[in-house]
Amino acid sequence: MTFDEYLLEVRAGIDLDRPPRIAFDAVVEPYLLSQWFADRAKVAARRGGGYEITRTGENATGRILDLVPARRVLISWDPVQPSHIVVPGSELEFFVEPTSTGSRVQAVWWKIPTAQTEPLAVDLTRRFERLRAAVHRLPRPPAV
Repeated sequence: MTFDEYLLEVRAGIDLDRPPRIAFDAVVEPYLLSQWFADRAKVAARRGGGYEITRTGENATGRILDLVPARRVLISWDPVQPSHIVVPGSELEFFVEPTSTGSRVQAVWWKIPTAQTEPLAVDLTRRFERLRAAVHRLPRPPAV
């Protein structure tokens, strides 16, 4: 990346017919993350906790900058790492909000070089479809 490249953001979102608690678990629980976002994941779901993913044998590490349980998590990917699965130095933020039929998960990936925005947007959208499939395999929680 050169200094004259623009740093942009990538956005994606998906509606799920599961409650926000389950949608949020999908972005912080290793078991669920490994079904849609990574092959393997290690997460310390707290402010300052580690966030590590592995895809096709390649690792990416980051830290959780902020976490609001069942609502939001902000991850900062370590800036000094050789990674093709994340943009080193970028930040990925997941938002979860309730809807009338379940929940909506939105992602904003910040500080993305111009040339990487389109491929990253396509990949994130594809991964959100995998998220939908993963949560639909879970048992539906009882109505309250």
